[in-house]
Amino acid sequence: MAEAELVCRRAVKTYEALYAQNPGDVDIGGGLGAALINLGNLLRSGGRVAEAEPVYRRAVKTYEALYAQNPGDVDIGGGLGRALNNLGNLLKEEGQVAEAEPVYRRAVKTNELLYAQNPENVDIGGGLGMTLTNLGVLLKDSGQVAEAESVCRRAVKTYEALCAQNPENADIAEGLGGALNNLGVLLIVAGQAAEAESVCRRAVKTNEALHAQNPENVTIGGGLGG
Repeated sequence: MAEAELVCRRAVKTYEALYAQNPGDVDIGGGLGAALINLGNLLRSGGRVAEAEPVYRRAVKTYEALYAQNPGDVDIGGGLGRALNNLGNLLKEEGQVAEAEPVYRRAVKTNELLYAQNPENVDIGGGLGMTLTNLGVLLKDSGQVAEAESVCRRAVKTYEALCAQNPENADIAEGLGGALNNLGVLLIVAGQAAEAESVCRRAVKTNEALHAQNPENVTIGGGLGG
C-alpha cells in the first residue's frame, strides 16, 4: 500500500506540473483527473476517507473545467461521471446521504447526456447503469421508495440493452445481475412480493450463467451467494 500510494502521488504531481505548463490540454488534464481518482480510490480502500474526499473533489473540479471547455468529449465526460460517482460513494459511506444524493444525480445526468450522444459506447453505458444503481439504492435507504423503484428499473433497462448488444461482456452482465438484485430487494420492501420473486430469480439466473463462464471471479460468486 505504501509503495502504491507513493506511485499514485508521483503520478498526480507529474500531471500537475505538466498541466500547469499546458493549461487546458485535454490529454494532460484528463491524465491528472484519472490520477486523482486512482489516488482517491487507494486512500478510500485503505480506510483513509477524510484524505480521499478532497482528492475526489479535486478530480471532479479538474474534469468539470475540462468538460466546460470540451463539451461532449467522451473521455472527459466519462471521467467526470466516474469522479462524481466515486465521490457519491464515499459521501454515502460517511453517512452524508443528503450531500451524496445530488452528487449521484449529477453523475447520472452527465452519463445520460453522454450516452445519448454515444449510444454504442459500452463504458459510458455501463457508467450510467452503475450510477443509476447507486442512486436507486441510496433513495431506497433514505425512504424514497417510489422514486427508487423508477431509478432501479431504469438501471435494469440500461444494462439489459447493453447486454443485448454485448452478450460476452462480463462487467455488463454483472451489472445487470446487481441491478436486478437491487430491484428485487426494493420490490420486497414495497410489498410487491410476486414481482420481487420473478426479478430475484432473474438475478440468480444472470449470476449463475456469468459464474459458470467465470468460475474464478470471486465478485460474481459473491453476487450469486447473495
